[in-house]
Amino acid sequence: MTENHEGTEFSLVLWRGPERAARSEWVARCVSLLEAIRSNSDIQRFVIYDDARVAHDVGVEPDRIEAVIAREADETTEMGSRVTLIGTDGSDPTDGCHWRLGLTVGLSSSIPGVGGNNVVLALWPGTDPRVASRVFRAAVEAWSPSWGCIESLPNLENRDPPTDAGVPLPLDHMLHWVTYFGPERAGELDLEALDDLPTVAIRELGKGIEVVLGGQWPGEQALLAFQRETEPRVFQDGRLGTRLRRRLGL
Repeated sequence: MTENHEGTEFSLVLWRGPERAARSEWVARCVSLLEAIRSNSDIQRFVIYDDARVAHDVGVEPDRIEAVIAREADETTEMGSRVTLIGTDGSDPTDGCHWRLGLTVGLSSSIPGVGGNNVVLALWPGTDPRVASRVFRAAVEAWSPSWGCIESLPNLENRDPPTDAGVPLPLDHMLHWVTYFGPERAGELDLEALDDLPTVAIRELGKGIEVVLGGQWPGEQALLAFQRETEPRVFQDGRLGTRLRRRLGL
């Protein structure tokens, strides 16, 4: 039985590495992303706040998106732009249902640790998991990330310490309810290690694959059990585990 999701806080995370691309390309990706969100949810408008905390409609028009990206650009162009938008269901952005969308676009620096061109979409608590899944799939198609997931805040807070020292691993070193692996990461997965697990579904998505634990949202407690059963096969026994341990120097 599917656990009641009322109050569950989902975030959609997409990551693609640093890359050099024209601003027009990033604008096109952002427009595709916003359209994907709007077409698969009740979100109707996107706003951005100025320094005086006044909300301005952004819409999905390329010229407005480009102006926002240009305004938020870092002085060092290699660090790109960091933009925060609020998506609403048509109501005042300070009231009703709203989603918070954080974007890093145009980051081209190859300095270790600076991150990538990311999307973090925090959904309103209690959002239907089916809507979260539908938006995630559309967002992956629009952003073409190397990796992505639907994370649940309560699940992250209740995870077992992944190392003896209790140091948490990065999000992309875990399996979540839904995890996306782009083509370069999908090739590292040992899919045979997951074939005999009825709690795991593997589907093609974009140019990569989507790994789903428990099918339709199983609830926090069931998800924890699935993770404890599945992750050792992927991150310890499988090819992905070997490469990750080598990358982490373990």
